[in-house]
Amino acid sequence: MKQIPEREEVIRAIDKAMSEESGCLENLEFAWFEIRRLEEIGPVEGDWPITSHRPVIGKIIIAVKRFFRKMLHSYIPRVVEDFNRINESQLRTISFLAHSVEELDQQCRQQAERINRYEAALCEVLSSGSNMEGMSHKFQRQLEEKRD
Repeated sequence: MKQIPEREEVIRAIDKAMSEESGCLENLEFAWFEIRRLEEIGPVEGDWPITSHRPVIGKIIIAVKRFFRKMLHSYIPRVVEDFNRINESQLRTISFLAHSVEELDQQCRQQAERINRYEAALCEVLSSGSNMEGMSHKFQRQLEEKRD
């Protein structure tokens, strides 16, 4: 049976990832780690072995558990199916959001590079003592180069 982490363990990991000490990329790496881990866990199964650790009354406990399992047999599979569907949907949503964050991060980096290039060009034009007409031609050429 696959080991599902305790609630407190998950909360501690999320708190650590969301802390100010860690950067955006570190949070994203944590998200992908968790997504892969959840994919490995896979769907929940409805049947667990019926056991008891009590030596004296264990057989009675097992019999009672079997009785209740038979009473709930038609209900439990539907609940497990719904639970698995919800988990799969949430995993797809989280994966989509992680992909979106990566794309936005890449777009931000590209915009920052573009801003740096324009700032450098502006400084170059201003330091050369050119007039505004020269500056507008310089920016127009850079825009045309970018479009090509």
